[in-house]
Order: sequence, then C-alpha cells, then structure tokens
Amino acid sequence: MRKAGELLANLVIINYDTPRFVAIVGQEGESTSIRLAAQHFYAPTSDAKGKVTFAPMRFAITVNAGSSKPTSRAARIAEANTLKQMGVVDDLFVLQAYRVSHAQDVKRRTDLQRQQMAQIAQAEKQAASQQRPKSPKGPT
Repeated sequence: MRKAGELLANLVIINYDTPRFVAIVGQEGESTSIRLAAQHFYAPTSDAKGKVTFAPMRFAITVNAGSSKPTSRAARIAEANTLKQMGVVDDLFVLQAYRVSHAQDVKRRTDLQRQQMAQIAQAEKQAASQQRPKSPKGPT
C-alpha cells in the first residue's frame, strides 16, 4: 500500500504542471477542493554552482484505513440522535444529519413556535395565579 501511494504521489508531482482544482475530502468528511498552482509540488533549490533550479518536494505518506466517522446515512443519523439526547449538539446539527432541506429555516420556525408556546404557558400560569381565592388569615 505504501509503495503504491508513493508511486501515485510521484506521478502527481510529475504530471500536475498546470494550474487546476483537485477534489478532496475535508476534515469533517465533506467534499471540497484545493487549488494547485503550476509546478505546485516543486521547490526552488540551488545547485553546487549557485544556479537556482526547481526540484520535486519531499513528502511522507500516512495511510489510515477505514473511517473514524460513520459513513452510512443511517449511522450518521443515529449518531446525531444520540448526541442530541446527550445534550452535546443542537437541533440544527440533527436536521443537517437528516439532510433536511432548508434546515436553517426549519430551525428558525421551530424556535419561534417554542417561544410562542412558552409565552402562552406563562400567560396561562399568571392568569391561574390571579384567579386563586386568597386564604383568610387567622389570628396571629
């Protein structure tokens, strides 16, 4: 596996000699891209006579087989639900795990409905406390 990776990296160094964008997987597993300049993997060096030339960069390859994150949709959803129950993540994270369209708008509407319900409950509580008969005070 290591040798195959080194061969591939060397081919990239040799053949990626024009500017381009390359698709990569980001830290959180999202699809993203990076821009590679012409001769991106070459560094200026000077030879014995002091003449500046460009030489391929040295590199190291680290391979981690498998994923440390859930890869299936069902596993991501289960993880989001568990984290929500633990109180670690918010509603928006869960909506995004479910891939709900317009998750921001859905969360905004849900938050507004919760605020309205809390205001109604507070108003009912105040109305109930005002309607209670006052208990007669006895002699002190």
